[in-house]
Amino acid sequence: MLCELYSPSITMPEAPKQNFFAKLFASNAMVDADQLFGETAGKAPAGVIKKEDVSVNMNQLRGTAESTNSAIHDTRMKLIERGQRLNEVEIASKQMTDRAEEFSSLTHKVMLKQKEKAEWSWPFTSKK
Repeated sequence: MLCELYSPSITMPEAPKQNFFAKLFASNAMVDADQLFGETAGKAPAGVIKKEDVSVNMNQLRGTAESTNSAIHDTRMKLIERGQRLNEVEIASKQMTDRAEEFSSLTHKVMLKQKEKAEWSWPFTSKK
């Protein structure tokens, strides 16, 4: 059985894109000798470097730190309040459980008492 090396039903992949660095170093741009070795050699072009005021950045950083600190403080206070509420709910549920158990034992005692009364009084009562 013979196989074919080329099948027209299979689509060919796209050609690989040229690498950025390959483009950069393979460029044919002409550079003046004055640009390389003149007065402007070693100096950055105007507009590339921008001097920023350090105090403005520090003030922005302080403002950000203060807002973050206040957000953390608010979150901490809310967590403390939530913990207190959960403790109150836990205490209330414990009290309800105790009262329910007490009520259950009392109703059981009443049921036994009524059952005892019914057992002792059945010959003396007339059932219709």
